[in-house]
Amino acid sequence: MVWTPAWHPLLGTPVHGGLTYREGMYITEQVYNTGLLSAVDMMEVNPSRGETEGDTQLTVNTALNMILSCFGKAREGFHASTLYLPDIS
Repeated sequence: MVWTPAWHPLLGTPVHGGLTYREGMYITEQVYNTGLLSAVDMMEVNPSRGETEGDTQLTVNTALNMILSCFGKAREGFHASTLYLPDIS
């Protein structure tokens, strides 16, 4: 995945117009839903490039959220596809 520098300022190779945080989370959630994932390799997170503690925290937290999402941690407000709205008609 290629990330945009606005959300991940401490990447080794940021790409303008890359995936947003939301797009990345969607992809990782769908990968988890396949049941086929057994390992994750997170690359391009480089905290030593940070100028501020905030940049470091943002990048590390984003990477951590992506990894956890690959193994089933859902975002707040995410509902499994097995849930449905009742028919009130």
